[in-house]
Amino acid sequence: MKNRKRIAILIISFLLILFGSLIYLFLNQNAFASSIICGFIPIPHLIIKDELIATAIKYYAADFLWSASFTLVIQAIVFLKRNKVALLLICCLLGFIYEGLQFIGFAKGNADNMDCLIYLIGSAFGIIVVLGGKLYEEE
Repeated sequence: MKNRKRIAILIISFLLILFGSLIYLFLNQNAFASSIICGFIPIPHLIIKDELIATAIKYYAADFLWSASFTLVIQAIVFLKRNKVALLLICCLLGFIYEGLQFIGFAKGNADNMDCLIYLIGSAFGIIVVLGGKLYEEE
């Protein structure tokens, strides 16, 4: 992977993290990290009227953006030329482990199968972004 492409991927990754963090901060103010930040900085709580859209954005958009960002960073560091499916599974593993730790009560939060699906979709999106729309590179 050329350095220009790596830098572009890292910039995109940073923007995804930033956007996901803003979504989390503005829509999930009862979460631990958001409540600490909102204690120092008064941040307005955004309200979305459509309940389905609000739920999707509030609970899943940040996870999607963060998993895509993580996958982009991993690709920039260790670029696997052949097997993107292995990279996809490796990138999802961390999210799956975290959900498992929530399920057994070791980590704070609620275990959610939908989060695992969102990690998978976000990681696939990160791979597809790097490959220009293809899951496999043509040799």
